[in-house]
Amino acid sequence: MKSTVGELLDIFLGLQALDQQLEKVAPATRFRMGILLGRLRPVAVAYDRAHSEAVRRITNDNEGMHQNVGVMNSIMTEEIAKLREQEHEVAVGRLTYGELKMEENPKVGALALSQVMPIIDGIPDDWK
Repeated sequence: MKSTVGELLDIFLGLQALDQQLEKVAPATRFRMGILLGRLRPVAVAYDRAHSEAVRRITNDNEGMHQNVGVMNSIMTEEIAKLREQEHEVAVGRLTYGELKMEENPKVGALALSQVMPIIDGIPDDWK
């Protein structure tokens, strides 16, 4: 799956949330979720490192600007957007709506679902 780092991070965070929120799910589905998380973890780790490096670099490069928080925030926002827009190819895999057993898992939040929606198949057509 070729996606931006931002999209892959959203899927990673959504899968983490689903892992906590899904109470009734087949062991094979939970295992596949673990595989997906494992495939996405290197992207998340690389992003965290790059983000920290960008903060350090921007802070050091703009020492005299500490009083101008607006300028610093603008530079940081632009740099983070560039990191999130980079494209990566990751063999993410897919889950199905049926596997998530939504009727049996009412505690699953809409935010987690929205984050994993790019890898969910079998969503009823009248919901799309």
